Amino acid sequence: MRKIKGIFQRLRRWIKVKEIKEILPRIRRQMGIAGISLSIMSTFVIGSVIVYYATGMGEVPPVELSVAAHDNAITLTVLDGEIPAEDWEYLVFDERVNPPIMWDPAPADMEPGEDIVLKSDARPATYRVQIRHKPTLKFIFETKVAVEG
Repeated sequence: MRKIKGIFQRLRRWIKVKEIKEILPRIRRQMGIAGISLSIMSTFVIGSVIVYYATGMGEVPPVELSVAAHDNAITLTVLDGEIPAEDWEYLVFDERVNPPIMWDPAPADMEPGEDIVLKSDARPATYRVQIRHKPTLKFIFETKVAVEG
């Protein structure tokens, strides 16, 4: 207990509370409305980022996926893990062109053993398949698959 009191006494001598009490009103007057607003907004943003990472909301559910081309169809096979249909979306596009802007909604829930057709009318080419987790906007899976005529 004496050590703690000694630490606080040293801190009081070092900080000099009277000087801080005199400086704070001057700072408040000089900042004005814009400065105070900016301080409050930046505190809110920093606090939100800390809460976001502390709660783990940025985690993607673990899944194991495989993509294969059969005839003219590109099929996604779920090997392990589960994600509901409203939580994922995908892109399937020819590798030689720019990717589309709009993501396609998931046709079904990801469940182990599930085969999901992502594209049924694929022409012979090499396609890039990207799957994204909607709540976190992070990629779950990305690969290339060749469709042969």
